[in-house]
Order: sequence, then structure tokens, then C-alpha cells
Amino acid sequence: RREPSTLVFAMICLSMSVRTLVGGQLLLFHWFPDLNWLIGIKIAFLSTVIPPLLFFIFLHLLYPIEFTKKILYPLEGTILLIGLLLLILPPLYCSPFFIAFELLLLLGALIIMYGIIHTIKQKREGSLAMLFGFIILMGTGVNDIFNDFKLLNTGYFAPYGIFALLF
Repeated sequence: RREPSTLVFAMICLSMSVRTLVGGQLLLFHWFPDLNWLIGIKIAFLSTVIPPLLFFIFLHLLYPIEFTKKILYPLEGTILLIGLLLLILPPLYCSPFFIAFELLLLLGALIIMYGIIHTIKQKREGSLAMLFGFIILMGTGVNDIFNDFKLLNTGYFAPYGIFALLF
């Protein structure tokens, strides 16, 4: 109750677990072979969109001065819109929205990096550790984007980036 950032971080970890479960080899379909394909794909879409959204909320809770609602609401609103479109549209029409989403993530990463550097200048508690963790998370996220675009064939590593953010 006193520290909502802990709850939001737990939600990030849970959503990344779902992402790992449905991403790549789609283990979800191996475990639940009777699952409707469309429902499984929609779960995969949501598991891609939800973690960054929660991460923006997490940053606002940790550093409300540097990550104001004025800065984050446009990003969060756009992510919510894309998530809604991914839920409504047939999968055949979702690729352009994933490209827009991933470009938005890159913009969000730059905004986050700027905000974290500002927290370091303000000597905010935990900001240096957040910088190192975020650099690793950003690297794994870029890897995952390149993997999605088939520019790399390395697998998905964002869950490891979230793990690095813990420490």
C-alpha cells in the first residue's frame, strides 16, 4: 500500500513472464493445444504492449519529478491506442502498428535515458543503478526489436534485461 512502485514492478515481471510464455516458440499453444489461435495471438500482442506501459508508470512512481504525467501521458496514450488496435484488428493488419509501436519504444527509451540522467544530476536515490539496469534493458529491447524484424536471429532477451534492472 505504501509503495505502489513495488506492485507495478511485480506486474511488469508478470507481464514479461507471459511474454516469454507466448513469444518465440509459442509455448502457450504447446501447453494448451485446444486454445483458439486468435486468442493466443491476441494474448501475445498484449504481452508485448503491456510491459512498456507498466514501465512508464513504474518510472513515474519512482521519479515523479523527472517523469511527469505531462511527459508520459502521450506515450502511454499512444501505447494504449496501439494495444486497442491490436486487439480489435485481425492479425493480418497488425504489422504496421507493431512497427509504429517499436519506433515509439525507441523514442520512449530516449526520453527515459534523458530522465534517468537528470535523476543522476539531482542525486536521486538509486538513479545510478537505474541507469545501468536501463542500459542493459534497452540493449535487450533493441535486440528483441531486431529479432522481430528478422534482422537478428538471437531470441528474446528482454526478460533478462528486466532481471538486470532488479540489480
